[in-house]
Amino acid sequence: GDGDGVADCVDECPDDPLKGEAGQCGCGFEDTDGDGDGVADCVDECPEDPNKGEAGQCGCGEPDTDTDGDGVADCVDQ
Repeated sequence: GDGDGVADCVDECPDDPLKGEAGQCGCGFEDTDGDGDGVADCVDECPEDPNKGEAGQCGCGEPDTDTDGDGVADCVDQ
């Protein structure tokens, strides 16, 4: 075993002493979430934007607001 206290027969990461489950980033990688949005940095398109985990239509740092409800964010709506 890897010494993490999880039995190898149920350990998703039997060679990773820090994890018993793969999590969002997989074995061997920490599931850190620098911006606290619930999306691990390894898969977060906007790791410094606490309001977005995906860049969306407007990119990181800007909300994808759609005031007129046409499915196109205001930042790109003509």
